[in-house]
Amino acid sequence: GLPTVAPGRSTVWALLQHRATGIIVGAVSTHMMPGGWSPSPAQRRWVPKILKRWAAHERRILNRQSWLAERADVVITLGDINHPGTFAFTGDSRISTPGLVYIGVRHAKGVGITHTKAKAHKQNADHPSQSTVLTVRKAA
Repeated sequence: GLPTVAPGRSTVWALLQHRATGIIVGAVSTHMMPGGWSPSPAQRRWVPKILKRWAAHERRILNRQSWLAERADVVITLGDINHPGTFAFTGDSRISTPGLVYIGVRHAKGVGITHTKAKAHKQNADHPSQSTVLTVRKAA
């Protein structure tokens, strides 16, 4: 990490197959690095490094999405991106609340996705965690 800046963050992924339908889902979950867009005074000197790390993290997500898209019927990306907006890994459809929950769908091949309304859960952090239930079905 950098002084006064949160440490580097992570991305995890999975390739899942629904037994009954055979639908293959690529899933990416990420927690992006904060601080590059509205830094505190103590963080301002680190902004160029923060943005460089953020861009590198975004490239890793794009590479993983591409790898998953070759193997899956749909790729779903979700997580805390720590900056509202539209990015290269933004999907064909998405839901979000400012800086907290992001769900993007890409590379949907013959499947449809629905989701429940995001639900907040209290936790010992700077914001509540949120959850939703995604349903993936073969397109009609």
